[in-house]
Amino acid sequence: LRDSQVRMGIVSNWDLRLLTLTRKMGVDPYMDFVLASALVGSAKPDPAIFLQALNKSGCQAQDVVHVGDRYDDDVVGARQAGIRPLLLCRKGARVKGVETIRSLTEIHSLLLG
Repeated sequence: LRDSQVRMGIVSNWDLRLLTLTRKMGVDPYMDFVLASALVGSAKPDPAIFLQALNKSGCQAQDVVHVGDRYDDDVVGARQAGIRPLLLCRKGARVKGVETIRSLTEIHSLLLG
């Protein structure tokens, strides 16, 4: 995705340790931003954290996909912010009315063909 010029970020209901963790894991070079709910002052599904992510990304909601593994936080929150949700269901479960993927590796082909 990075090679395809896709802007990426992390939006998580976490404390400030998330910033250190992503650096230690070596994820930072691939991300345009990392937002922890403790830093933003709101948590998913509150649309405010998604709106902050849109601001950081420089993208419009209709051009964004949010990938998450929790229906209540990720799907509901993304939809409230006008963002297309993708639900990560590693065990292959399907949720009616929600686009699902089993692996993060599916994102590239889903978005870019």
